[in-house]
Amino acid sequence: MHNNPVDINQILNQLLDADSLLISEFLQFFELKEFSQHEYFLKEGQTINKIGIIIKGVVRLYSVDNAGNESILYLLSEGSFVMGSFVPVNASSVNIQCITDSTILVAEYNKLLTFMENNNKFRSIFERNLSSVHQRVLLRLTQYVRLEAKDRYLLFLNEYPNLINRIPHYYIANYLGISTTQLSRIRHKLAKK
Repeated sequence: MHNNPVDINQILNQLLDADSLLISEFLQFFELKEFSQHEYFLKEGQTINKIGIIIKGVVRLYSVDNAGNESILYLLSEGSFVMGSFVPVNASSVNIQCITDSTILVAEYNKLLTFMENNNKFRSIFERNLSSVHQRVLLRLTQYVRLEAKDRYLLFLNEYPNLINRIPHYYIANYLGISTTQLSRIRHKLAKK
């Protein structure tokens, strides 16, 4: 287990922007868990009963169409909340799978919600984080519809500057809605400039 409290505290300080007392209260609901590459945090159809914070690793949220084709909806890395929905106890409509070996703080969703009900400051922090995730998802959908593949790739590099060499390129191509051949051409053209 990569139990490095400095990394955990640093990530939580950035994510929560809270004092150490609130962070330690918050941490009492979490357990540090290791997930191997390709292991699922949550599968489509499973009840959403947990929430996580990625301490180390890269995770993908994806769906599968009726023909069995996977589409990556979102990529998450260190310092991100990971959950199947904003509403607990429902069945997840997405798969959440680790692309790399990952370390994730995991809590029972209901216990965390009870904590939020009794702590206005944390509820405000959590709502702000959820709002930010929601805005990023909407922006990604808008970009996917409006932008050319090259521009989507450049935005990917801006949003995820450290992922290009951490995950297989077929995941990046899938996220961008293009083939690996198209991704290779785009990268080649940009490298020439």
